[in-house]
Amino acid sequence: MPLAEGDAHITSTLGKDHPDVRRHVFTGGNAFVLRILKDHANELGVIAPPEELEASAQRIEQQLGSTTASSR
Repeated sequence: MPLAEGDAHITSTLGKDHPDVRRHVFTGGNAFVLRILKDHANELGVIAPPEELEASAQRIEQQLGSTTASSR
């Protein structure tokens, strides 16, 4: 797992920055919600960068369209 750049803010509630945090990528199944979070980040208090939310949404669509779905 790659090392995150700089200190990582783990949680928005009473969270502290932590050094030497490893990045994880978990592909879920809801690209729609990620794009809502990206498009309405200010109103919802989202701190994740929009390009990371979009990259995750694209990974989800790739997974759902290739490795999850089957036409059998």
